[in-house]
Amino acid sequence: YQVDDEPLAVGGMGAVWTANDRDLDRKVAVKSLRSGIVDHRGAYERLSRETRILSELSHPGICPIYDRYLLNDPPCYTMQLVDGQTLKIAIEEFHRKSSLQELRRLVTSLISIANTIAYTHGQGILHRDLKPENILLGSFGEVYVMDWGIASLPGDSDPGRFGSVEGDDPALSLSGDVLGTPAYASPEQMRGEIDSLDERTDVYGLGAILHEILTGLPPGTTATGEATA
Repeated sequence: YQVDDEPLAVGGMGAVWTANDRDLDRKVAVKSLRSGIVDHRGAYERLSRETRILSELSHPGICPIYDRYLLNDPPCYTMQLVDGQTLKIAIEEFHRKSSLQELRRLVTSLISIANTIAYTHGQGILHRDLKPENILLGSFGEVYVMDWGIASLPGDSDPGRFGSVEGDDPALSLSGDVLGTPAYASPEQMRGEIDSLDERTDVYGLGAILHEILTGLPPGTTATGEATA
């Protein structure tokens, strides 16, 4: 694979790049650990777990994984590359233009997200970090749920036990005993009650996304982006 110079997106623990698959002559997406945390055992465990989860899921709302390279430096995996934008950007554009047609598109997208999550719940898997930044809208109506880094597998040790809290920005994902993103996380997530999380945790995240679609703001924030009590 020949990876592009600049990443498509950068998160708390990983980055996504565009690459060229020389063998099949196609563009793919590559998700890798950020260089500063390559030696972080918790981050490695999460990336390994994420590839296992993606390999078990087969649904139109989930990008398929192609290969994983856990012994690479940095560890990474390849998956389908989608031409589109995040739901976060689509919501911001909607609230600038106030188009009824666009509102219908966003609500229809939320229904697709709910159907995808219903499928994963049927497989015993919770996403646990649903937010507009983790939803990708394709150019031809596709709706993908992305970033399964803190998802849970049935009967497995919890990835939330690894790592530590990375920051207090309500738009950033957290690790450690507090899972999720503050503005979209359920009360039990924010209390660190990992063992009590179930399907309702993701349903809360879906409601938080709907709140942002309708208001233009994440739950619990003001127009300036500040968190409210």
